[in-house]
Amino acid sequence: MKLPWRQKLKDTNKISEKFALKDVSLHLVLTVPFLILIFSSFGITSYLSLRNERKSIRNLAIKLTDEIANDIELNFTTYLRKPQEVHQTIIASIQSKIIDLENFDTLEKYFWHQTQTELISDIFFANSQGEIIGIRKLVDDSEILRIKDSSTESNKHKYLLDNQGNRLQLIKKEKFNTKSRPWYQDAIKAGEATWTNIYSSTNLLVPKISLISPMYHPQGELKGMIGSELTLWEFNRFLEKLEIDNSGVAFLIEKNGGLVASSTSEPIFAIVDGTETRVLAQNSSNPLIRSTARYLFDEFNDLQSIKNSQNFQIKINGENNIAQIDPISNIKGIEFLIVVIIPESNFMTEINKNKQASILLCFLFLLVATLLGLMTSNWITSSVCHLSNASIAITNGNLDHKVEIKTIRELSILSMYFNQMTEQLKKSFAALEQSNQKLESRTILLHKTKIAAEAANKAKSQFLATMSHELRTPLNAILGFTQLMNRDSNLTSKQRDNLQIINRSGEHLLSLINDVLSISKIESGHMTFNSTSFDLYRLIDTVYNIFKPMTESKGIELKLECSTSLPNYIKTDEKKLRQVLLNLLSNAIKFTKVGTVTLRMSAINIQEKLTNLNCEIEDTGDGIALEELDNLFKPFSQTSTGQKLQQGTGLGLVISQKFIELMGGTITMESIVGQGTIAKFNCVVELTSQNTVSNPISCRKVISLQPSKVKYRILVVDDRYENRQLLVQLLESVGFEVSEATNGQEAISVWSSWQPHLIWMDMQMPVLDGYQATRIIRSHAQGQTTKIIALTASAFEEKRELVMSVGCDDFVHKPFRESIIWEKMAKYLDVSYLYEENPLSIKSSDDKSFPLEALDLNIMPIEWTAKLEKAALELDEELISDLLQQIPDEHTLLSKILQDKLNNFDFGHILDLAKEVHGTEKV
Repeated sequence: MKLPWRQKLKDTNKISEKFALKDVSLHLVLTVPFLILIFSSFGITSYLSLRNERKSIRNLAIKLTDEIANDIELNFTTYLRKPQEVHQTIIASIQSKIIDLENFDTLEKYFWHQTQTELISDIFFANSQGEIIGIRKLVDDSEILRIKDSSTESNKHKYLLDNQGNRLQLIKKEKFNTKSRPWYQDAIKAGEATWTNIYSSTNLLVPKISLISPMYHPQGELKGMIGSELTLWEFNRFLEKLEIDNSGVAFLIEKNGGLVASSTSEPIFAIVDGTETRVLAQNSSNPLIRSTARYLFDEFNDLQSIKNSQNFQIKINGENNIAQIDPISNIKGIEFLIVVIIPESNFMTEINKNKQASILLCFLFLLVATLLGLMTSNWITSSVCHLSNASIAITNGNLDHKVEIKTIRELSILSMYFNQMTEQLKKSFAALEQSNQKLESRTILLHKTKIAAEAANKAKSQFLATMSHELRTPLNAILGFTQLMNRDSNLTSKQRDNLQIINRSGEHLLSLINDVLSISKIESGHMTFNSTSFDLYRLIDTVYNIFKPMTESKGIELKLECSTSLPNYIKTDEKKLRQVLLNLLSNAIKFTKVGTVTLRMSAINIQEKLTNLNCEIEDTGDGIALEELDNLFKPFSQTSTGQKLQQGTGLGLVISQKFIELMGGTITMESIVGQGTIAKFNCVVELTSQNTVSNPISCRKVISLQPSKVKYRILVVDDRYENRQLLVQLLESVGFEVSEATNGQEAISVWSSWQPHLIWMDMQMPVLDGYQATRIIRSHAQGQTTKIIALTASAFEEKRELVMSVGCDDFVHKPFRESIIWEKMAKYLDVSYLYEENPLSIKSSDDKSFPLEALDLNIMPIEWTAKLEKAALELDEELISDLLQQIPDEHTLLSKILQDKLNNFDFGHILDLAKEVHGTEKV
């Protein structure tokens, strides 16, 4: 019989009292506190000792790295000071007119005398005409004259000099472009005395750096520049001689990651694919340098932010290292970082010896304590032996084993309850075994179902990604070439109609693909809410004008009823709101044969900056049966009427519902068979102002570039011929200079030799894809200025993050519209376009026969036409004149015709035009 816990406690107390006189207490034989006290005391003492020793060693390592870094900085500053002192001497001689920079013979002797001192071994002068003269002392103390002037016929001559500075013999002739050398370009950019960036010699991978001092005429024109060239090998040898403990390393790094010098003799220039390339510290062959550089970039992101000396610890291959970093930034043109890193293990030898002694001592104490514990445990071993055997028996499944009660009080009580526990376990195990059998079968079934679902989801994602690329790529060519062909002014009207048919068919196919991809994104939870500010009236007008020709061709009426409470400028997901309106209006028009389709828009303010946007779309179509309403918002489900039409995918309403839910609203459908259907939805939007709304992309036809001094070079990279030709022909038609490449490898080669201003980069290509090509281009200093825009047939927005992460400036989907191409190029290049004149603007203002129609007023906002209607109704001549001043300059003819009607007091015609545009349905 099971007893409550309070009753069990009382029974335990009674049993304790029964055996109190003759039982021995278990506490008398416990030795655990004794053992714990010994181990705790020794352990804490050892821990504190080791920690203090480690802390002292770490402080010593930090001090050592700091001293080494200071020594390196002092030596490097001294190494650079010699040319500075020589430059000051030369500039003083020039200012005092002791030497003449235009007399190369005088300069030759003067430079030779300067190199006889220990201050400098290389000095030269280059004038603004590209001529150069210089003296260089070699390692063996021989001296070389380098000269390029009118006598050398555009070549640079090298002469071996004797010990008096006289020319002995011509040893080399070579082509040499002074103005193309890196030190010349760096000095032009600086405009003052500066140390140049690191560069290599013209024929050897010798790292060099020069101090350049520009000299100017009194009028401010560049006369030339005095230069002193130093090789970094000498400083590299200094680093090699540093006494750094065992495997420690010291190196200098530029803030862009380039290796300057190191104590490991590692070269800082390498030949990669035939191209001379700087070695980045994070790609160094030395593991300490490589891991430290990567740590710095991960920790600081931008090394430009390191302004002060810092020390830190870094773990490499599981081993701690002490590192010191010091910036050198007090020298013009020099922004290097000194890094010293020493493995902590170099200092830990003594600590490890102490640790071994401590462990040995610990084992000795452990042995003594164990012996004492064994002696104590012998007192109770015989008493607990039976209990231990019973526990083993129960563990092995023998629940019938009974425990024999002994004389120790605590063990007696425990044994009694032990026997009760075995009885309860026997009953519980019997019930549990039955439950486990059922649970195991369900677990196996769920596991198999999960595996199947994951495999199906992965297969679907792979299929959609492939389908997106394979379908959108040819669609890009179809839609692109229809736009390109439509630019031909020699096309007949029939040809233009055929192009429109092709374009509409392609757009329809693209919308079907987008529907399938949208529903996939919704199911996978990847659909996002992208809020932007926009003109709600412009959006409504755009949607209305899209469907107006369709309703007219079917002989039905399209009405628009907007409440006066409807705000002008709002903030929400414009694309999703437009898509919902398009889907619902398309359905209404599709299923309406006669009668009217009405779009009603209204708003109710919720808070100061929030309003509830309400929309109704009512049609007089066939209607939907009550039993089919529940299936409207299921994927790929269509009503019986929709199945008869055999149009669409059955996804429009599903996508619309998910979009509205994402925007914080709901959507419902009401319908009566034979009378029509009403679709209603609402969403919460934020009120905003006109200055937050960006201008829409211009749809005017671009005919050429605005005149410019720059000839912009554009590189088109795509493995498909038709896609390349589409962009090449489009860009060349307006005046761009265009080249093309079929894969990433070709793109890198063309970029290196041609240096385009902008690259249109396809991301999926053979040999080398767009991701790899972009990374390689961005790894070069020149590649930072080239604009790269990715072109991809993928419709998944997740690709945007991957594309931007490799270095692309922007992202464009295939198929694209022509206007997007012009917009992106105007954004990233300083270009502007010439557009085809608007039909209104190309007519003569004196053409009185021009048939002014209400459609011509659609260029103005709906608020403007409402004001024009009211002003004409009230015969307000001054207000009408003010309104006409708001018409854009490119529509001057429209403004003049309306002004003529105003001058002739033709208020009636103006009122009729405004009413027709604004309409009674636009309240």
